Amino acid sequence: MVHILVIDDDPFILRMIDRMLTGNDRTITAAHSGPEGMESYRRSPSDLVITDVAMPASAGLETIRGLRALGPSLPILAISGGGWLVAGSDLLDLACQAGATAALAKPFTTDQLRDAVSLCLQLVKVGSA
Repeated sequence: MVHILVIDDDPFILRMIDRMLTGNDRTITAAHSGPEGMESYRRSPSDLVITDVAMPASAGLETIRGLRALGPSLPILAISGGGWLVAGSDLLDLACQAGATAALAKPFTTDQLRDAVSLCLQLVKVGSA
């Protein structure tokens, strides 16, 4: 069973990802902010984290860095609606520089999300072999 933690401040996105990924030996835990997601991971480490990069309570980049410190080999999929530039760089590029395993721009299809999740899980398996 693969346990996935999804961190996003938008309840609609949380429900959508839950519907897209639940089943197929996957369980989903939702968190509405970076701090809530970090606490959830500390209580019950997950196999994969999907996190929004642009969140008001705690910047997604800070969340990614914090998760990476807690789980150096943890697969992290960064998601964002895009269009955000910080110091001339796209947020998804910055998310990968901060430690995300992969990035996916919103909106995405169910197949795109499932493929990204599979890729993240495979990259971690290959890296630990």
